[in-house]
Amino acid sequence: MDDKRLLLIWTDILNEHGGNETVDNYKNEYKDLENSQLIKLIDELIITESENKPFRSRAEVRTTKILLTNGETIIYDESDIDYNDLLVSLLTTMFLTNIEDRAQLIVQLSYCLKEMNEDVCEQFRLDIAERVYRTYRK
Repeated sequence: MDDKRLLLIWTDILNEHGGNETVDNYKNEYKDLENSQLIKLIDELIITESENKPFRSRAEVRTTKILLTNGETIIYDESDIDYNDLLVSLLTTMFLTNIEDRAQLIVQLSYCLKEMNEDVCEQFRLDIAERVYRTYRK
């Protein structure tokens, strides 16, 4: 039995942003958008400059459960991937992380999706990951 789950985990290292409440606020703001709208916003965030707070937050993508430590918040946790919910969760994670971490987050997510679901991975590659690869491979 395969017990893999896709997890997007955000760590607020200095506990400055409110954890679950902050995540829920972002997700509620974007949950009603269509995939194409979410993809456009994600694409814009990849290249948008924003305030960086070095070493204050980080994001991680995993396919196995972990024990959460202080400051960690699970943004997405599913074994059966809902693409729209995944995009909302990715957008939320991107808002909460530094610009330098966003491209790496997308690459990590693409890699984990390949382990989880080839069809979703292919859709994600076409919608987002391929553009990130072409932009940052230079």
